[in-house]
Amino acid sequence: MFGKKLSGFYYFVAAVCLLSSAAWAQTAGKVLSVEEMRADYDVLRRIVRESHPNLYRGTSEESAERNWRETRGRIEKPLTQRQFVNLLNPVFSQYNDGHTYLELPLDGDEYKNYVKNGGLFFPFKIWAKNERLFVAANHGTLELPRGTEIVSINGKRASDVFGELTKAMSGDTTANRAATVERLFGLMLWQKFDPGSEFALRIRRPASGKTETIKAAGISGEALEKMMFGDKAVDAYELTPEIMVLEVNKMQSKDEVKKFIDETFARIKEKNYPALVIDIRRNGGGNSVVGDWVFEYLTRKRYRQSGIKEIRLSSYLTENNKFYRDWTAKLKTANPVVGDKIVLKSDDAEDEAAPDTSKWIYPGKVYLLTTPRTYSSGFMLAETFKCYKFGTMLGESLGSHRNLTGELMRFTLPNSKIVGYVASSHFYPPCYQKAQTDFLEPDVKIEQTLEDLTAGKDTVLEYIKKTIAKN
Repeated sequence: MFGKKLSGFYYFVAAVCLLSSAAWAQTAGKVLSVEEMRADYDVLRRIVRESHPNLYRGTSEESAERNWRETRGRIEKPLTQRQFVNLLNPVFSQYNDGHTYLELPLDGDEYKNYVKNGGLFFPFKIWAKNERLFVAANHGTLELPRGTEIVSINGKRASDVFGELTKAMSGDTTANRAATVERLFGLMLWQKFDPGSEFALRIRRPASGKTETIKAAGISGEALEKMMFGDKAVDAYELTPEIMVLEVNKMQSKDEVKKFIDETFARIKEKNYPALVIDIRRNGGGNSVVGDWVFEYLTRKRYRQSGIKEIRLSSYLTENNKFYRDWTAKLKTANPVVGDKIVLKSDDAEDEAAPDTSKWIYPGKVYLLTTPRTYSSGFMLAETFKCYKFGTMLGESLGSHRNLTGELMRFTLPNSKIVGYVASSHFYPPCYQKAQTDFLEPDVKIEQTLEDLTAGKDTVLEYIKKTIAKN
């Protein structure tokens, strides 16, 4: 909205006014009929109701079903695939589960055609704080200082843009949703608003605090995907001569990941670092076996990453997903079925992981770093770390419920070809009987500050450096 008061400043920019109506118009794609969308909608409702293992953890059945009815009533005219997924996202995200979500596939026609025709995307990596957006990194031709506030995008308040995207995003908590939008901002901005390839931005400079209006050219699809998904699965570096940092960003159960972890601990042993930082702040999950690869250097004790796992028996998935059908058929032969769930218990000593007692164990101080982006098997790593007291957890509240879901099953809606995922399993953490809260908190809570972002500093790592220096 133009002419609106914002932090003591009134602004009205003619260029932005001229751009706004066109810049936020949806790009045309394949059009779906009302009948096709309603058929897909009914399939989607069936999938989530029949397949999810703990559907009403984050909402009531009455509220959820009311939203389904109301949203179905809004399917009144033909829409593109992208418009349809924007309609569906809020009703699917109401379950507050980051393992149950929809996506516009990057190999789908709308995204591929947009990129093929020269379409560009938002060029900055953002950092969000209380729905205010700040530049964390530049990926385009325009260089803005870290900590520059983005006040508006194409005439729309940035806080409103971020709020709308967060509301439609699946996630266990508001902070978890926001962390996902922060990471995928350029893609989500295009999917929801189609803002064009050049962006009219109202910004506030970090040094002077003055606002100004600028134009920023977008980046290619290739550059966008690198910005969103370019983190290495694992990385390691020396923070100081006393501190080694092991980043575990993706729980990828690949030989090269295991080899890298082994080689990093060999280096730690050789250099005899007094402190080890395991950074899982950007870890959204994968295969929990990666956690075992780390823990085998931290303990000789037996441990488990899950106490109980329940797999929902789904008629839809049995009919339409061969992997799920074969997997559950095998599980039923060895485990009890209670109601509509297969129950796997790991409450006996022989079910716990048994580390190699002959292997070298790191003897120094261990810190584990977390944020709301720490999720899924990344969360399981953190839960196990804290349960068995392997070290000190630092950072922010994690992104998952302690009684988390997982083991996603992929599906494709028949008419729109929208891709979705639904959780099939429900996990109880190893200390679930002792759990007093729904969410896992760090031992020491520290959040990145705007001042440190602007200065190019990592608030949590700075804290660790000072702590080790004192000791």
